[in-house]
Amino acid sequence: MKRFLQLDLIRTIAIALVIFQHCWSIIDLDIPAQTFSYHGYRGLIYGVPLFVMLSGFFQLNSKVKSTGSYLGGRFKRLLPPFFIWMIVTYAISVYVHKYDEISSVGDAFRLFVPFFLTNKVNEAFWYIFMISGLYLVTPFLQRALSNNENSRKLLEYGLILWAGWLLLSDFLPQFELLKQFPIAGKFLGYYLAGFYACSYMNDRSLNIKVGLIAFVVSYGLNVFLMYQGFQLVTLEAIEVVSAFIVLKSVRMDEGSEKLNTVITRISRYSYTIYLTHFIFIRLFYTYLPDYFPVHWATPIYTTLLVLVVEYFFCRVLEWIPFIPDKLVGISPKKKTT
Repeated sequence: MKRFLQLDLIRTIAIALVIFQHCWSIIDLDIPAQTFSYHGYRGLIYGVPLFVMLSGFFQLNSKVKSTGSYLGGRFKRLLPPFFIWMIVTYAISVYVHKYDEISSVGDAFRLFVPFFLTNKVNEAFWYIFMISGLYLVTPFLQRALSNNENSRKLLEYGLILWAGWLLLSDFLPQFELLKQFPIAGKFLGYYLAGFYACSYMNDRSLNIKVGLIAFVVSYGLNVFLMYQGFQLVTLEAIEVVSAFIVLKSVRMDEGSEKLNTVITRISRYSYTIYLTHFIFIRLFYTYLPDYFPVHWATPIYTTLLVLVVEYFFCRVLEWIPFIPDKLVGISPKKKTT
């Protein structure tokens, strides 16, 4: 599949938001107080949904294969880098005394598997488990949406059901069943929405106008309601989808060639960055506290620093001939369009 600069831009923004969110939360600025900074922080949670929407387009738009062939290919790309960087993250976390339960090398070996199974090695790795669940249902979705004259209508019905699901979650919190299916109830909708937006919403001008209006209105309303003590997932979904529609419609072919090259590389490195950015954040915060104080500006320059460090870190990994790119999570180069 060809490379699309607009989608590379979305992936670059998404990984920057993920880093920013974690720089903010690790330094303890995400306390749910009624402050502007908290609501600004809420806006950073778009990163993962944007990633999921991109995955939805690429996976549901790919050639239909047998279930075994598809899942084998996906997990071969997903899991080896995950296990490698998880072990590295665990070793560094033990070294900097992140875990109160570990006081010796023996404790580290004994608790590795329990920590892995309970996602305690690094809480951010929940994304890998979530996206794995989406990959498991992808072969079924591919068959349902391919070679079908009514595939667009079927997809639209699915998105309507998703919207209804979110509304029930917001207004009927006592309906506990909804909370038991976070993959199907929330991220599956983003998965389908990304495929729909990229496949059927091709009017750039209309997308930008409608997307900007929808984003501003939904974000403003959500901030207002949060000040009143409410938080609506439905509005959050509108914010994310609107932002995605606007970003995918931005013209990138007229931009700087050097900038586009950097964006494309960060996009290709995004999985490696996702798996390793916590390492750099914790090293900075642990060993250079004077330069990374608890201050609202700290996450901003920390995010920029981590992105720069990660960029050159991944460039080095890419240059080392005996380390396969796929093994560390770097995506292959493809023609850009």
